[in-house]
Amino acid sequence: MKSPSLPHSALARLRLWVRLADLVTLVRRSLTALALATAAAAAPAATLTIACGSSGSELAFCKRHADAWARQTGHSVRTFSPPNNGTEALALYRQLFAAKSADINVLLIDVVWPGIIKDHLLDLKPYSQGVEREHFPALIANNTVAGRLLGMPWYADTGLLYYRTDLLQKYGLTPPPTPGPT
Repeated sequence: MKSPSLPHSALARLRLWVRLADLVTLVRRSLTALALATAAAAAPAATLTIACGSSGSELAFCKRHADAWARQTGHSVRTFSPPNNGTEALALYRQLFAAKSADINVLLIDVVWPGIIKDHLLDLKPYSQGVEREHFPALIANNTVAGRLLGMPWYADTGLLYYRTDLLQKYGLTPPPTPGPT
């Protein structure tokens, strides 16, 4: 089996790193928009608690960017690790909402939850500064309920489909078309 040439591989890696850098920038801007919305509802120099994931790398990523935001704004940030199980995390959030708890200010939620917990989430649109236009439109649409922007993407857990140009050439096939916006 023939492997791709080094220049093609290097170019693909470079494109991936550029996209990852863009993603990190979007995450930072999204976190800032989310935290600004939360801070706007709180007193100046607020201490915010953000629910981060439980895995080492996800928690470190969340903490690094939350700390950067705190240094930039003068607010303090605590991190909270919700249960790994989505059902348990949703149940915990619903208990906190029912108790009108202010223990967690910024939530990490599943893509299917905005409609379920819509009555407890702040409309981020007045605070987003247009950053939502830089995300996948389908993700923003998913997080918009009744015209209210209830969440910003933290990451997109998606699969990618790759094709090998050497095999396409070998079998006389053309690359599949890139789909446009849906």
